[in-house]
Amino acid sequence: MSTKVDADQRIAQVLEKIKNSIEQRSQLKVKSNKRSVANSDIQTIVIPEAPEESLDIFPKDTLIMDRKFINLDWSNKIHQGLTFKKCTISNSNFSGANLDGLRLECCNIFNSNFEKASIQDGIFEDCIFYEKQNQQGCNFRICAKITYLSYQF
Repeated sequence: MSTKVDADQRIAQVLEKIKNSIEQRSQLKVKSNKRSVANSDIQTIVIPEAPEESLDIFPKDTLIMDRKFINLDWSNKIHQGLTFKKCTISNSNFSGANLDGLRLECCNIFNSNFEKASIQDGIFEDCIFYEKQNQQGCNFRICAKITYLSYQF
């Protein structure tokens, strides 16, 4: 009978280890999602940390949320159909880039260069493009048409 008791104790210990492992993995998963990009299949809420200096875009990536970027260099790159929500982008270069279909919602864009960028069918909604404290705006010279622009100063 002692073997049955021993077996029951071992099973209880294994189950406890599995439970602890699941709890640890769920905590790690939340931490690892903090810098992720949401795609059209999965909606991910991202908590911003320190400003990021790069953003890798993959074919399924369409939505970038709650992130801070600084010194992005997308000059002459092609990134179409992206949506940024509640993001801050500063000191970045988008000159000559093809950003057709770009959608910015509730974003702060400071001291960034969009000169000669193509943003056809772009929608900028409730965005701020001028930082009063540092008196920095954005350069949109010779930029292709933007469908809808709603901004604040």
